[in-house]
Amino acid sequence: MSNNIKALNEKITSLYNAGHSLDNIRNSLNGAYPLHVINKRISSLGLVDKILNCTPLGQCVDHKAVNMQCVQINKPDNTKCNDNDPQTENDVCVSGSCQGTLKTCDTPVNFCKTSSLQKDGTCKETNKPDKTKCNDKNPQTENDVCVTGTCQGTLKICDTPVNFCKTSSLQKDGTCKEINKPDNTKCNDKNLQTENDVCVTGTCQGTLKICETPVNFCKVSNLQKDGTCKETNKPDNTKCSDNDPQTENDVCVTGTCQGTLKICDTPVNFCKTSSLQKDGTCKETNKSDGEACNDGNPQTENDVCVTGTCQGTLKTCD
Repeated sequence: MSNNIKALNEKITSLYNAGHSLDNIRNSLNGAYPLHVINKRISSLGLVDKILNCTPLGQCVDHKAVNMQCVQINKPDNTKCNDNDPQTENDVCVSGSCQGTLKTCDTPVNFCKTSSLQKDGTCKETNKPDKTKCNDKNPQTENDVCVTGTCQGTLKICDTPVNFCKTSSLQKDGTCKEINKPDNTKCNDKNLQTENDVCVTGTCQGTLKICETPVNFCKVSNLQKDGTCKETNKPDNTKCSDNDPQTENDVCVTGTCQGTLKICDTPVNFCKTSSLQKDGTCKETNKSDGEACNDGNPQTENDVCVTGTCQGTLKTCD
């Protein structure tokens, strides 16, 4: 910035701070600086609005400095505002004026109420006169009238049916109809093979008794006509487990689980022997020392087992 511009800015600011008007500032400096330069510097310093005091004229009208003059400019239509009328809503600017739409009170759901807009912008419900005929929209009632702001009718009454698992109930359409009692209502289906009899969809039904599973896997328990449980044998050769780890291929035989004793494979090492253990595994142990064997070496003779290994004596040549 040149020294002249800086000096001009300082003079303008000093005159503004001293309370001079816009015209006084311009006239005081016009001799030393061109008028268009003075106007430009005043504008760049943001002093036009302050000096002219271009304050907004309302919510929907701006008062701005244009070409060194305060000009009234309407805010864009639909700019939100507040018309300070509690009976209106959705207030917006329209051609420089704040306008709102008059609130409408909803029709009360309750026919025996009426709603009116109050000065404070709220809606207030009041009761219609008692005994005003109304309709509670419930076909199960009759002679409906307003009572202290509520539509009330007299409930219709249905006759009682005969079936234990049925009941006569007033329907939504105002008619009486036999319907099922609630499921799980206790009853008696007179069947010895069932228990815990309850009503199910209008019929008394019991749950079929379940016989406990026999401890013996090769037995099955069947429900009898009199409601008792009787054990019988499962078919022979039904797979089972005799819980003996030393057996395999366990099957039921006349109601008893029987398995075949496991057979251990012959060890590859001749000087070892394999025996069945209690846990069902096979364990190799050494044969007795001195037991004849064959170490498979043609250079030896008199082969015998020694601590589980076949050892021979090296042959000697004559």
